[in-house]
Amino acid sequence: VVTISGNIKRQSVFEIKQSDTFADLLEWAGGYDANANPEFGLSISSDSLGSLPNSKTLDFNNPINLAIELKPNDKFFIPEVGDNSYNSITVTGAVNRPGMVGWFDGMRLSDVFNDLNEDLIVRSADLDFSFIERFDPNTLMWSVIPFAPFDVLFKKSIKTDLTLNEYDIVNILYNDSRRMQQISSAVEKLRTQSSNEQLTQVVTISGAVKHPGQYPIFTNKSLEQMFIAAGGFNDDALLGSIEISRA
Repeated sequence: VVTISGNIKRQSVFEIKQSDTFADLLEWAGGYDANANPEFGLSISSDSLGSLPNSKTLDFNNPINLAIELKPNDKFFIPEVGDNSYNSITVTGAVNRPGMVGWFDGMRLSDVFNDLNEDLIVRSADLDFSFIERFDPNTLMWSVIPFAPFDVLFKKSIKTDLTLNEYDIVNILYNDSRRMQQISSAVEKLRTQSSNEQLTQVVTISGAVKHPGQYPIFTNKSLEQMFIAAGGFNDDALLGSIEISRA
């Protein structure tokens, strides 16, 4: 069986047979309703029994996607037309498919990244450190949450496989000159929310590190984490003496 919901005329679970396609499913569901936005359809599918689901945003106006063959337990959601794409996160950086990805309640990083070579630009991606930019609509504040792509892909633990919120921005850091441009975007978000009561949550790392510059103070922050964010130490770093200056 497969499930289709959202802005279609008949939300339901349908039995399928081999070679049935999304176009067939859409016909059984009576087609889109007047408010449908099929350009940002959400597909949740598993490649095999017991494997983690893979969530993708697909344009179902595209004949190629209409011809996708259905697999058991596939789920599809068609959002409503609006100023913003409904139920989405943004993936950016050293990834093979940057852009908006469909979001669902309980979604984790492993739902976005489950294959090293298929999902990431391996030669450029930092597998030890990347981060999520998250906006809290209740406090109107941004936070920056670190994670290690390697742990998400290979350790498969709840502690490292973070739960994602709707509208999160997931940054896979580059290991080259593009890295600091990515980080500066997060730094600017934190700067805009500083005030007399709220100090700017930014630090500067300089000296014998691979990527010196300004960095956001990450949630669950530690000095070790900041050095990992800066790409680690240079070979000539004098690790017996580290200076911290604080206003």
